[in-house]
Amino acid sequence: IDLSGMVEGAQTILISGEHLDNKKVSFLGSSPSQLEVTLAKRVKKAVPVEPQLVGSLPMGLQLKRITVVPEAVQVLAPAATDPEKPLSVSTTPVYLNSIQTTSRIFCKIIAPSAIQPAVKPWQDVEVFIEVETMSKP
Repeated sequence: IDLSGMVEGAQTILISGEHLDNKKVSFLGSSPSQLEVTLAKRVKKAVPVEPQLVGSLPMGLQLKRITVVPEAVQVLAPAATDPEKPLSVSTTPVYLNSIQTTSRIFCKIIAPSAIQPAVKPWQDVEVFIEVETMSKP
C-alpha cells in the first residue's frame, strides 16, 4: 500500500483492488477490509542504552561500576516526543545473581516498536560489570 500521499496522524486505509499493482492477478477481498495506521515524521537521533539489570549480586559482592559500550545508538524515532519522557533503549536482561567476578556480557537491544535502528539490524552492545568484594566492618 502506497502511503506517500498521506499526512501525519491517525488514518483508516480501505484495502481494495486499487492498491494492487499487479495486472496478472485479481483482488478478491481482504480480511480485515481496512487498516488503522498512525503516521509520524521520524528523525535520526542518538539515544542512550540502559542496561536491564535483574536481581542482585551474590552475597559478599558489591557493584563497583557498570559501563555500556556503546553508551548510545543511532535510531529513527517519531519527531514529536514528550520532552518529559526522554527516549532510550535497553539491553536484554543481565542477571546479576549469576555474576561472580568482573564480567563482560554481550546483549541485544530492546526498543519500543516506534523506535527503529538507523542502520539495520540492531547492533549488539557490551555491558561491562565491575564488582568488588565487600569489605567487612
